[in-house]
Amino acid sequence: MMKYEEFIASGILELYILNYTSLEESKEVEEMALACPQLLKEIESIEISMEKHAAATGVNPGDALEPEIMSTINLMERLKKGEVLLDVPLLSPSFKVTEYQQWIDREDMVVDDADFEGVVAKIIGHTEKAMSAIIWVRDMTADETHTKVHERFLILEGTCKVDVEGDIYSLQPGDYFEVPLHKHHVVTVTSSIPCKAILQRVAL
Repeated sequence: MMKYEEFIASGILELYILNYTSLEESKEVEEMALACPQLLKEIESIEISMEKHAAATGVNPGDALEPEIMSTINLMERLKKGEVLLDVPLLSPSFKVTEYQQWIDREDMVVDDADFEGVVAKIIGHTEKAMSAIIWVRDMTADETHTKVHERFLILEGTCKVDVEGDIYSLQPGDYFEVPLHKHHVVTVTSSIPCKAILQRVAL
């Protein structure tokens, strides 16, 4: 077993904290820490230093990107469990809510109103042509501009207004809206409940 000074110099403590050590190495660190309180304090000190460094240098994904990251993680977990994505019809002004009922009615396609702030999305379809999701907006979305995809909404629950560079569009359940390309837009919820919608981003 390494001596205390060798542990400090070897870098194994940093690897242990990051979960990069083998089972044997982890066991050795833990046994050494139990036998040497000074080593345990060193581990705690390194953890604090790493947390401070991460907080100082970490990149905030931003209000617009964070829901996309979380929805992708959710989809990956579902695919690991064996889910097979079905073809989702492309939204258009003539489509009705009932054409998406098989996804809307799924038990896993719900969120608890008390469990989220901002925007939550659950992907229901993903191809080279389009990404489809059910989204919930608590208050408002981030200001976005799309240059490579057509963004479309079909409102399911709640009401909202879409501000497209000063032009305001009020939407309610059953309404369809397509965001113009190259235009800044923000969605603001106008109902007492989150606004729920089918969202599609269709590649040019």
